Amino acid sequence: MTNLLAPLFRVAMCDRRTVTDFDFRVLAFAAPMLDEHDARPLKLEAIAVPFAVDRSSVARALRRLVAAGFLIRVDREDHTGVWRYRLPRSPERSAGG
Repeated sequence: MTNLLAPLFRVAMCDRRTVTDFDFRVLAFAAPMLDEHDARPLKLEAIAVPFAVDRSSVARALRRLVAAGFLIRVDREDHTGVWRYRLPRSPERSAGG
């Protein structure tokens, strides 16, 4: 289960200039599938279907989250062409060692 008090979510909840409510919901849905070290693919359909929205809405949300620094877009998978993402490094973990 995702800890919504984690630093990434606290900042995203307060950053209303760049992160919309839908963007935050996409981040909260996608973050448990990702980590800080390894890039993993995020299929637009896998996020769009539970929210009952179009893939383009999810694509825009992911672009805004990348632009705001809440997600890191790494590259495309070779065999599927799906974009791979990872979470940014946590300042709390970086400070601790």
